[in-house]
Amino acid sequence: MNQDTHLVIDFGTTNSLVAYADSKGAHEPIHIPGQTEGTPVVRSLLYFQEDHEPVFGIEAQKQFVANNYEGRLLRSVKKFLAQESFKGTQIGQKFYRVEDILGAFLKYLKTGAEKVLEKSVDQVVLGRPARFSPSAKGDQLAHDRLLKAAQFAGFKEVDFLQEPLAAAQNYKKQLNGEKLVAVVDLGGGTSDFTIIKLSGKTFQAEDVLAVNGINIAGDVLDGSIMKNLVAPEFGSEVTYKLPMSDNILQMPPLVKDKLLSPPDIAFLKASDIQDFIDSIERSLTDEREQKKLDRLRVLVEDNLGFDLFERIEKSKVDVCINSEARFHFEYPELEMEKNYVLTQFEEWSENKVDQIFACFDETFKMAGVSNSDIEEVCITGGTSQVPIFKKRLSQLFAEEVLNTNEHFQSVTRGIAVYAFEKYYA
Repeated sequence: MNQDTHLVIDFGTTNSLVAYADSKGAHEPIHIPGQTEGTPVVRSLLYFQEDHEPVFGIEAQKQFVANNYEGRLLRSVKKFLAQESFKGTQIGQKFYRVEDILGAFLKYLKTGAEKVLEKSVDQVVLGRPARFSPSAKGDQLAHDRLLKAAQFAGFKEVDFLQEPLAAAQNYKKQLNGEKLVAVVDLGGGTSDFTIIKLSGKTFQAEDVLAVNGINIAGDVLDGSIMKNLVAPEFGSEVTYKLPMSDNILQMPPLVKDKLLSPPDIAFLKASDIQDFIDSIERSLTDEREQKKLDRLRVLVEDNLGFDLFERIEKSKVDVCINSEARFHFEYPELEMEKNYVLTQFEEWSENKVDQIFACFDETFKMAGVSNSDIEEVCITGGTSQVPIFKKRLSQLFAEEVLNTNEHFQSVTRGIAVYAFEKYYA
């Protein structure tokens, strides 16, 4: 069915982009009005203040800071799509379902693109990970929620394309003749892989030998820095004894694991968790640790999780470029400065990197090929710039077959090529 125009949206855990396709071809990503000048990238952020309409992207971050961290700044909402236990969140007097939150963000992208194009567009192709979840049930739940979010945003026709296939669509224009290609897409929330027979032509279903993915990527590496370098300053390693007991207990995962990402830190405000922290506070084995729990309260009550992780991510970029980094955080009662080096970061994240490459190995088994059969490796996604991934890939493949695709826009451009070839070519 031919339509006048299709929007294409690469909705990412950290960043999102919008482009479009029509009878003239696949077009470049659009700069959404009100976002950072000079780039089409929109931060995947939503800011809610009670009795106000939500604000999105870089403007959400600015208003959150300007309002002294009051309200709720939501980041990495995509990670909750596959979690059946996460229905939504209470913001002020209103409960927002996860599909309502994502729908509001997609509607913002749709409206902004329509302003640029000067027309209404009701058709969209959405990028999605190879797997939202290791379980089929979780993956289907996430897919259904994303579909509902797109419908909430006002799209009448919704199509999906897996992100590693989108990266392959963009990469194929670089090829001469048919090649067996491995696509490695390392993003903020997921790591996605495909093995595909690729040429400059439109590929068919039988050309796709395997598609696979895991919900471990850049955000989890940030979490490894938090866990090993920063979280101990917020009491993650305090010990305590319950009344009438000599057993020494450690801070449980109930609290520790929620320190590993900004959206989870917000859930530490829950009254039952606060009551639990109160009980730990009364039972500390070392009263000098009290200051760390005080820090935790300030972190949670003043909504500082987003800002803290912004500094963590900046230090991650620094350590990857310079092999050493200084993590610095400045806020009343929370001032801290810590140095670390690349070898420490790689040690902290080794287990997660192993899981990512185990998923990649599984992809080869699914395809019935080995890494020595691969003629080209298409590498994309911001996390692909982390040195440990470059090192591990160079151990699997000869340097001449490793090819870096555009880090941040290859998926968006690939979705646009797919939309053009499917609906207009």
